[in-house]
Amino acid sequence: MAMDWKHLGAALAAAREAAQPRLTQQAAGDAIGVGRTTIQKIERGQSYAKVQPVHRAYAELLGWTGSSVDRVLAGGDPALRADTDGDADRRAAAVIADGVAPGDLSVRVLQALIEGPLLDSDVITITSPSGREVRAALVVRGEPGLSREEEIRDLQAWRERAQALEHVTDQDDGSS
Repeated sequence: MAMDWKHLGAALAAAREAAQPRLTQQAAGDAIGVGRTTIQKIERGQSYAKVQPVHRAYAELLGWTGSSVDRVLAGGDPALRADTDGDADRRAAAVIADGVAPGDLSVRVLQALIEGPLLDSDVITITSPSGREVRAALVVRGEPGLSREEEIRDLQAWRERAQALEHVTDQDDGSS
């Protein structure tokens, strides 16, 4: 199968420019942990031997389904995920918390934060031995394509583990 990198680049550029508010190449690169020049190369249709993680991260940022990169490379059109309204800037802002520079999060972490159905989220606070509080943000996502029943089972499994985690952190900080 021939891969049409120019078609992919044009489709990604069009999706980025259609985002409301408009998403710049710099903002897109920042959101997925790469430089603007990488986004420019992709949008110009630079050829690669195979699809790279950055292609999938960029497509994910724009709200495309997991198979869209391959579909577009084969000459087709991208499909939007069911959980998106096409507003890439809003999703990127949701992923990047206030005070965290986009470059502070790897592509792998950004992808994990937006991939799959949201099952739960929480912030846990642990008190260090010196009395300082340390916070950890948890985002629990299921695998894409699971049935509602499977998501509920996964959520229940997560909640059981979270309760055990809370018990461990309570013991560690001396509050139990």
